[in-house]
Amino acid sequence: MKRETQRDLLSQDDAQDESQWHLAPWLVAVAEIVRRLESQRYHWPVGRVMLQKIVYFATVAGLPTGLEFAAASFGPYAPDLKAAVGRMQNNGLIIERQRGQMFEVLGGPALDDARDGYRNQLAQWDDLIDRIVDLAARFDNREAEIAATVHYTADDLRKRLGRQPTITEVIDAVEEWKRGRQPKVTRDAILRAVVNLGTRGWLTVDPDTTTADDVANMVVTGSLAG
Repeated sequence: MKRETQRDLLSQDDAQDESQWHLAPWLVAVAEIVRRLESQRYHWPVGRVMLQKIVYFATVAGLPTGLEFAAASFGPYAPDLKAAVGRMQNNGLIIERQRGQMFEVLGGPALDDARDGYRNQLAQWDDLIDRIVDLAARFDNREAEIAATVHYTADDLRKRLGRQPTITEVIDAVEEWKRGRQPKVTRDAILRAVVNLGTRGWLTVDPDTTTADDVANMVVTGSLAG
């Protein structure tokens, strides 16, 4: 009979811990992102739209959510995300509370136990989680919506054009997408999202003469989120 090592036994314990939850590990990772944002001294409250965009950027960064995002009124959205958020709530990973006119999303009462049960998976994704927290901490809910829309648009243009889009092409496409959005999404807000994402390694676009001065002014004056 094969002798079980301590590592084998620990791996079995980890598998048993995870099986108790019957949850995809990425759901726990998303709840952990919310908790880390919540623990920061200064942070914007995480609303429902912000949570959607956290999941979008986490998926882009490599978290295996299995979600397919498409263009929607409030930016890229995955139809299956609502059910996933419901599972997180039903299992106590996240909760919602009324905060003024919005619902704030917070880490739930079962998250500590779930974090322990999925500790190996979370350890593998620790850098990814920190990267999402660093990005999300710079945006309020509306800025997160615009940033995700910009990222999705740039990626879609790259696939359709077969090359990197220019900044102006991205801005024009986002303006078209958000044409009926109220309150109106300004060109300046879109450009600020482009620069924010680009300077932090989330976006690659080609510069152009139309936006060169505005981009330079934003970088020089530091008029960026965060």
